[in-house]
Amino acid sequence: MRYVMGKVFYDTSGVMKCISYDNANVEYYSFLRECRNNGLHQVIITSEMMIELIKTSYTDYGRKISKIEFMEEDFDADEQVNCLLKAIESNPYQLTKLLDYLMLIAEKSSVEIKRIYINGPYVDGKADSFFVQSNGIIGINRESYDLISKEICTFTERCLFE
Repeated sequence: MRYVMGKVFYDTSGVMKCISYDNANVEYYSFLRECRNNGLHQVIITSEMMIELIKTSYTDYGRKISKIEFMEEDFDADEQVNCLLKAIESNPYQLTKLLDYLMLIAEKSSVEIKRIYINGPYVDGKADSFFVQSNGIIGINRESYDLISKEICTFTERCLFE
């Protein structure tokens, strides 16, 4: 799937903005420099924020977490997370075990979440599909970009400034 790419920033007044960019034709560091020159500051999505986003996406929006990637390769963590993601499909209460496990490895072993993939329920024949990376980069299916990018900005603002 081809995603519309964007990045989460905040301006001098603390307002979150998702700025889209064409990653096929725009060099990432030039894009960052231009945004910085326009008074925008990068947002880093911590593992704790990712875990909260997983919880919020699942419980508030009925979305499913399809994949979680870590910064470093960790076969055991990957295997455990994949097992828990499969278990959630048949028993939604397993979400608690996934969240607890992610918090444990983030706190105890410094394993950081790099990227999460999330899929939403079908509405009017369309489903949300997106990912969020720790460096604030987002990729969202074209039909859902406006809605999901606003949700991510609201979520990030709440995490950082409340």
